[in-house]
Amino acid sequence: MESPLLLGPEDEPVRDPEFMRTEDATLGELLRLWRSRKAFEEMLDVWSGVLDSGRPAEFDCEAAAFLRASLRVSAWRDAVVVLAAAGKTVACGGAEAFGFFDQDDDEQGSLVVPPGLCPLHQQRASGLRPRMSASCAMETCSWASTRRTPTGDG
Repeated sequence: MESPLLLGPEDEPVRDPEFMRTEDATLGELLRLWRSRKAFEEMLDVWSGVLDSGRPAEFDCEAAAFLRASLRVSAWRDAVVVLAAAGKTVACGGAEAFGFFDQDDDEQGSLVVPPGLCPLHQQRASGLRPRMSASCAMETCSWASTRRTPTGDG
């Protein structure tokens, strides 16, 4: 298995102002819900759908902004890594053990999953789980932002 390619100093990320606004707005919504067990589990279901879909890593602006923003919530980013390595049960157990959840936050509502991710989210919820190779999963996540959250350790 090959290691994923790393960006070199000459590689510059594309800076699309519209995309950055969408990502920042999404991050604001996710930060409002990050301590909700319901939102946490929905986020893991979305990521499970992405990682298990076997689809190429092409998402519309709204879907990519949601995925990137979810990785900017440091606790969620760490949970996605645990999810990929050990599964949802372990990721949820770890979050519970570290006291992520606030019961009051569970009443604030569900995540708004972008339409581009809904088929993956629904596929995951229905139990359909085509697997992708680890290298393909790494390529799927290779565009993930390394930007820091305004309240996290990024």
